[in-house]
Amino acid sequence: MVRRGPRKTCRDDLGTERAASVDHAITITARNDSGLPIRGLWDAFARFEPASSMQALNYAPHFTFAIYRDVNPEAVSQAFVDAFSGRPPISIVFDRIAVFDAASPVVWAAPRDASALAGIHAVIHGMVDPAHCHRHYRPRAWVPHCTLATRILPARRAEVLALAAPLAEPFEVVFDVADHLTLPPLTVVEQLHLR
Repeated sequence: MVRRGPRKTCRDDLGTERAASVDHAITITARNDSGLPIRGLWDAFARFEPASSMQALNYAPHFTFAIYRDVNPEAVSQAFVDAFSGRPPISIVFDRIAVFDAASPVVWAAPRDASALAGIHAVIHGMVDPAHCHRHYRPRAWVPHCTLATRILPARRAEVLALAAPLAEPFEVVFDVADHLTLPPLTVVEQLHLR
């Protein structure tokens, strides 16, 4: 069953109520104890940040499939429902730490096999025009990843890049809840518990 949250609205200059301009995201989260190793990695990489970026997000370990702007919210809602309805929880084994090397590196846990995630991504982007999606989440650009840290201090960049390596002990996380979000601020609009 899809749980729906409140819709965001605002009034334009003429006082007419309309939908507020927000980004829409589709994610899958681990809202169970199997996500504890990811949270432990958040803590481990927080030492390279001014403060833990992932703890500040106040959101469960997750994969993001899409972040849309200037898109019909109902189209995103339908893609969300079609991608996750009737789907069981997804078990993902993480076997390495990776880094998107940018001016401010992003540290992430890499899935050993992302085929189930790629299938969901394809369903979503087959229903909502990828031209409205953030470029990093579009087909052929998206890299399945579970973010561990996003605000690496410049002085710690080399240390973080050196930590990108296979994990000595791979671990499994069960992703059991899908969310349709609006942001900012991060707000759950719809939620599906995978069974």
